[in-house]
Amino acid sequence: MTWVNNLRKNRVLSTAYTPLTATSNDDALVKVINERRREFCFRMLRWWDMRRLKSEPLFQKTITRTFNGVTYTLAPDSKRYVLPIAQYLTKMNPELVSNP
Repeated sequence: MTWVNNLRKNRVLSTAYTPLTATSNDDALVKVINERRREFCFRMLRWWDMRRLKSEPLFQKTITRTFNGVTYTLAPDSKRYVLPIAQYLTKMNPELVSNP
């Protein structure tokens, strides 16, 4: 938690800063992942975290978003966590099979 608090000191205003403490290893892990989510907002690193942690029971969740009246759902066991291989790459190499 020392590393997380040092990072937060540089990111959070000093008037709003309160050091984080963890009651257990799982609590510390959740706080670290939440801090990574804030720190890596709008970067591809968040996607890799979601993909890596989708099989961990502590972090499994179904993500639902509505866009233009259409609701999209991403389940923890979804194959949509894997990005498709670009079509031009599969055309250049016929032995390359695209992801589902």
